[in-house]
Amino acid sequence: MALPGLVSAVTGWDITVDDLRIWGRRRWYLLRGYARREGHTYADDTLPDRFFSEPITAGRLAGAVLERDTFDAARDQKMDRRDFATIFFGSTP
Repeated sequence: MALPGLVSAVTGWDITVDDLRIWGRRRWYLLRGYARREGHTYADDTLPDRFFSEPITAGRLAGAVLERDTFDAARDQKMDRRDFATIFFGSTP
């Protein structure tokens, strides 16, 4: 059963994939708005240092370490696509 079907089964509402996308987008904007209100900046939008220095210990990616440049580029691309940098942080560094 697809996710809309599960939500419909639990809530009794007639839910579509588009409804779930809209809800997800609203949630994302609320979370970002809250973070901005609490003083978080674009520079805070990162992961803890250990993600870039400690290798993964198990699974198919064991031994891999996230490269900070790769993460920053992906974050910047996502911010540009959604225009979050200007909406929530005023500008990018």
